[in-house]
Amino acid sequence: MTKRIEFVFLLLVLSVLSPKAQTYYYKMKSYGTTGNEHTNVSGGQFLTFQAAICMETNKDGESVGHGYLKRNAKSPNTYMGSAYWGNTTKFLFSSDKSTLKVLAPDGTIYHYVRSTPPAGATTCSLLKSKSSKNTPTYIPGAGGTPIQKPQKCGICYGSGKCSQCNGTGISSFGHKHMCGGCGGSGKCGTCAGSGYSGTVTEYIY
Repeated sequence: MTKRIEFVFLLLVLSVLSPKAQTYYYKMKSYGTTGNEHTNVSGGQFLTFQAAICMETNKDGESVGHGYLKRNAKSPNTYMGSAYWGNTTKFLFSSDKSTLKVLAPDGTIYHYVRSTPPAGATTCSLLKSKSSKNTPTYIPGAGGTPIQKPQKCGICYGSGKCSQCNGTGISSFGHKHMCGGCGGSGKCGTCAGSGYSGTVTEYIY
C-alpha cells in the first residue's frame, strides 16, 4: 500500500514538473533560395512546443503525423528532425520564438512569423497527403482557396542544369568527355531543363 501511494505521489510530482505544451500559429512570409525568393505566399503552420520537442499540429496541439524535431542542446533556438519538408529539416527560431526560418532538405528556405491564426484555420496549410509516400503535397487546411503553383525540381533545385556536369554537358572525371548524365545537353534529366517537376496546390486563407 505504501509503495502504491509513493508511485501515485511520483506521478503527481512529474505532472507538475513537466512543462505545459504551448501551441502557436506561424504565418508564411516567403520561401525560396538566395536571390530567388517568393513573397506572394499564404497559409501557415501550427507548431506545438513541449520540453525539448517541437512538432507540427492542429490548433489543439494534436500531431498531424509529420514527426517531431528535437532542440539542439548547444543552440536552444535550433530544432532538427522530421517535419513536412523531410526527415532532416531544421527550424531556426528567434530568441523569443516570434520568427521562424525553416531550412528544408532540398535547400529551400521558408520564412514564418508568429501571428494570430486566420478565422476558420484548424490545422497546418502544409500537410503530407496520406496517399503520398515520399512526395509531400498541399491539401486543405480548413477553409482555404486552392491555387496551383509550380513545384521546383528536387534534383537541380530549380536551376534546370544537369547535376553531374553543372550544365556544361562535359564531364571532367579523368579526362573531358560527354556527360553521361545528360548526354551532352547540360539539362537536368528529371525536369528536362525546365527547373520544375510539376505543380502543387496551395491554399489561400
